[in-house]
Amino acid sequence: MKNTIVVVGGGVAGLSAAQAARKQDGEARILLYHAEPYLPYYRPRVPQLIIGEADPDKIAVKTEQFYRDQNIELIQSPVLAVEDGEVVAGDGSREAYTTLVLATGGESFFPGNIEPEGPVQGLRTVADAYKLQERLCVGDPVIVVGGGLLGLEAATYLKRAGMKVTVLEGESGLLNRQLDEDGSRRLEEEAENFGIAVRLNARVSAVEGHAILLEDGEKLEGAALLFSIGMRANTELARKMGLAVNRAVVVNSAMETSKAGVYAAGDAAEVDGRNYGLFNISMEQGAVAGTNAAGGKAVWQPPVIPYVMQALGVQTFAMGELTGERVQKEDAKGYRALYHREGRIVGAVWVGEKCPMALLRKAVSQNASLAEIQL
Repeated sequence: MKNTIVVVGGGVAGLSAAQAARKQDGEARILLYHAEPYLPYYRPRVPQLIIGEADPDKIAVKTEQFYRDQNIELIQSPVLAVEDGEVVAGDGSREAYTTLVLATGGESFFPGNIEPEGPVQGLRTVADAYKLQERLCVGDPVIVVGGGLLGLEAATYLKRAGMKVTVLEGESGLLNRQLDEDGSRRLEEEAENFGIAVRLNARVSAVEGHAILLEDGEKLEGAALLFSIGMRANTELARKMGLAVNRAVVVNSAMETSKAGVYAAGDAAEVDGRNYGLFNISMEQGAVAGTNAAGGKAVWQPPVIPYVMQALGVQTFAMGELTGERVQKEDAKGYRALYHREGRIVGAVWVGEKCPMALLRKAVSQNASLAEIQL
């Protein structure tokens, strides 16, 4: 009898799991549940929808033909429950499974008592992008809460769409956990040059209508209040199943949950207490989960993760250890720095034009000699 592998979630983790499962087992029945009315898509490209640079079909990871060719049943319905070895879909249908992969993703995080209603929203889905697009007219003020990768990318597209954009960052610098001090300062300058106002050490205390109240008492108004300060793993289904859940679903390096035959991956999973929330990590974890759900023996190893962003008219890259000895260069083209130990590269930062990302990643990963890289 054929095995039935059910994957819940049509993000990159779920799609990678389905693909890997098919590669591992060419005969199994594979069902991929996707709660949205679009083909599974690249979430990092969602901001492009704001300015009409793309549509759901253009940001789809695969075409409909791919699912037919791979014999993967794409079911565009949410899964409401898992009961007695069966998944229960939103339309009431039930499907029994041999193994199950939870790739239920995450949702935008909102602090305190702030709720996503009225002008307050996140930007993770196609529906979020269209809601934002419908709300705004050229010249409208928009407040983006969060100066991280997603916030700055969203701010970039909003500015390109003709909005008056202000980014509120609660820390003392943009990406100050990823970049060094000079890199963070240069990125702030690039944001200002791009026409985006940046407010540092701006901590939100509340929302009143179309206004954000800061802890220092200042009030900032916007036609839209876009929160981009992280995500919360979708764990409701896992909790209902009685799985071990902390911040996300607890898994080991094989993506196995606390229940035999059930795996989790991507934004919904945490390994060794860490929930990464990164696109490439979700893809890798999904592949491991799908392989093992189909009878394989794959193991996921945490990689050295580069931080990459293309926003504000520049490319930003950071990787490795950003402490100790440094050689750096800054000019009209941007800021570049290499951190080294006895002449061997251990970290790199780049904020500017034409970043050689592959070269820097290789240099840091292999602790290349300083002589091999020209800033």
